[in-house]
Amino acid sequence: MQVAETIAAEETLERKFKPLISVNDNYEKIILSMDKSYLKAKDGIKLLNIIDWMLETGKQQNFEGCSGCRQK
Repeated sequence: MQVAETIAAEETLERKFKPLISVNDNYEKIILSMDKSYLKAKDGIKLLNIIDWMLETGKQQNFEGCSGCRQK
């Protein structure tokens, strides 16, 4: 996983892709940023908005709205 404020600049996008492409395994590879991109994946690497990812991950983990709280 890589994180950047923005990957709008081609140089930043390539810098974030390079280490992920070099890893030959079957784990999911993701780049998180504040961008709302039309591009959702490139070369098998997902490009996701970090806020959307956090909200979705929280739902999957059954987190409540408050930080650090879990539903029981």
